[in-house]
Amino acid sequence: MPIAINLLPWREIAREKIRKDFFKNLLICTVLALLCCIAISVVLNGQLSNQQSRNSYLISHIALLDEKINQIKNISIQREQLDFRMEVIQSLQSYRPMVVHVFDQLVQTLPKGVYYTSLKRKDQQLTISGMASANGQVSELMRKLNASSWLKNPELISIVENDQDQALKDFVLTVDVNQLMHQQDERDL
Repeated sequence: MPIAINLLPWREIAREKIRKDFFKNLLICTVLALLCCIAISVVLNGQLSNQQSRNSYLISHIALLDEKINQIKNISIQREQLDFRMEVIQSLQSYRPMVVHVFDQLVQTLPKGVYYTSLKRKDQQLTISGMASANGQVSELMRKLNASSWLKNPELISIVENDQDQALKDFVLTVDVNQLMHQQDERDL
């Protein structure tokens, strides 16, 4: 067998082969990394668009629910207003017979020679202004008002001579409306 001497620069060829393999592997890794980045980007964009569509769905339904909540609040406010109106109407209905009884008592307790000129009501108190020919008639009126079942606690505010007719006396007194009689009258109804 003949001896073959290789005079080719084998080390340089080996280095060149290693260098080519390195660049080939580097190119393959770069392409694979680029493909992985593209794949991850596609997956993340798909998830992002899916989440955005879910968010828009939730936002639209939240807006619908907010509108329904506002409708419920408006209905609740209207209901409260109606309840308040009903209470006012019921209280007015319950006071209707009381007014009749109070006016009836005012007429029944009125002695001869006494005249009412005005009546004012504030809460459960009546302010009565009138004229009488004598102080004793005002006293008698107060006794009759105190004895009434619908009126109580008459209190004389003033009694003065009338400017136009010296024989008459102008008086002002207050009397309370008896709430107990009003409540009893409601129970009787």
